[in-house]
Amino acid sequence: MQYSLIGLCSLMFLACSNDQENKQSSDDNSTSAQNKDQNVSVLSDSNDVTTNLIEMPLNQDTSLTLSYQGNPVDLMVYAPDSATVSIKSVLLLHGWNLPPNEWCEKAELCNNLLKEGYHVIAPNFGKSTYHWELYPETIENYRKYPDRKWMYEVFLSTVQDSLGLLKTDQTNAVIGLSTGGRGAALMALERPEIFKACVALSADFDHSKIPDEPINNGFYGSINQFPERWTGKDNIFNRAAEWSVPLYLGHGRLDKMCPVSQTEEFATKLQEQGFDQVVLSIPDSYGHNYEYWSYETGNIFNFLKKFLG
Repeated sequence: MQYSLIGLCSLMFLACSNDQENKQSSDDNSTSAQNKDQNVSVLSDSNDVTTNLIEMPLNQDTSLTLSYQGNPVDLMVYAPDSATVSIKSVLLLHGWNLPPNEWCEKAELCNNLLKEGYHVIAPNFGKSTYHWELYPETIENYRKYPDRKWMYEVFLSTVQDSLGLLKTDQTNAVIGLSTGGRGAALMALERPEIFKACVALSADFDHSKIPDEPINNGFYGSINQFPERWTGKDNIFNRAAEWSVPLYLGHGRLDKMCPVSQTEEFATKLQEQGFDQVVLSIPDSYGHNYEYWSYETGNIFNFLKKFLG
């Protein structure tokens, strides 16, 4: 997909753009971010290719707005508290229709990552299920949320080319909760050259085993009519043989929204495939909420230190 870029900082830089629906994003939702200058930029679809993308500075928080089929996709990048010798980044993926900054507000994960020298990249993918593509049966209300193909072709390319982050020669991890955990697993599965570690909390990995779940039906249509959509490219469990990066799997035993069996069975499947870099956490007293996801903060850091250094 082609796009053009407009950057706004102390000076304004202009590039050709045909999209009239640019939206400025000014999210400033991290405690650590409040004392930093912020770079604000707008990216949009265009019939023109911008050949002179603006590189944003890595020492200040940056807000971007991209466009997916004319719909705004906001992105916040938090700069680390202090510079490090090498560039480290975490792509942080929120739950289905949850605010992307909520994890930073309700837990210490973001602040701890920034203290450890990580850039935190927090996109707003809304109600996306990280599906590869849209289908004729995808309901209208879901069609405005990004598919995974766009995330690779536009989102990741923009972060790499404009921000200089999530490059293959850098230290990167992807972390997600709930539906974002599913997205994190898919990105680590399909882009292991970028993401050297993955954390997936409270996620589903084989949605064909929960065929009555309304969100997936809204994207794929009925499993009875379109079984290949439920068991194919988007089904992480069925692609377990492809897995190659260290993985932290966490799920509260009391989760009533996403069955804990989704995580347990995926961990078992990976072990059966001979993959031994899996850490599994199934605490008994937690459900599908920020109380549980906050609980995992220390475990996540131990995992990152073990596998990323």
